[in-house]
Amino acid sequence: MFSNMRKNAPWKVDGPLLWGYFFDGQDRKKLEQLAAELNGKGYGTVGINAQQDKLVLHVEKVETHTPASLDDRDQEFYAVAERYGVFYDGMDVGPAVAPAK
Repeated sequence: MFSNMRKNAPWKVDGPLLWGYFFDGQDRKKLEQLAAELNGKGYGTVGINAQQDKLVLHVEKVETHTPASLDDRDQEFYAVAERYGVFYDGMDVGPAVAPAK
């Protein structure tokens, strides 16, 4: 992922980026409780939206990651998702600020 971003992304990969994380579930209350926990850790809630037959919680935070630290974050989120009875569905990434025009 990182080598592909270094090659193709129009932003600096090794600095702060806006990382979005996604959790799927059927129970809005569980997703809201998870969002509250993550808000307490500095993640902002983008929303909980219905997609097909599930609800998707999207949170985001500006962070700097290496491949190892991103793997650690993923493992942390798999565990917290299991605790809440939801599914961690991965992440996306973009520039921390909008690119200049």
